Amino acid sequence: MRSITGCCANCWSRPDAYDIVTFEDEKAAPQGFCQTRSGLVMLLFRWLVFFLLLSAGVSFAFYATTGQARFKRWGIIVLKWTLLAAAGFFLVLVLERIA
Repeated sequence: MRSITGCCANCWSRPDAYDIVTFEDEKAAPQGFCQTRSGLVMLLFRWLVFFLLLSAGVSFAFYATTGQARFKRWGIIVLKWTLLAAAGFFLVLVLERIA
């Protein structure tokens, strides 16, 4: 028997999205449900990385239009730390798969 929560973005609009649901047969679980909380973590991480990369891109666009070096510096800093955090996050995922 396995307990899962409705943590997918498709399920958030449902009033019972956060109720714990138990299925005797795992194949009986509805298709819109995540199998673990890692689905929610992955979704949030993807959105965070997307917005950080977007902010770096906007910063580089400001640098291209204004020529002010502070926008270039800020874009490089945001890009560097975003890529390092993403690499660390995915390294942990790979190591979890191996173990």
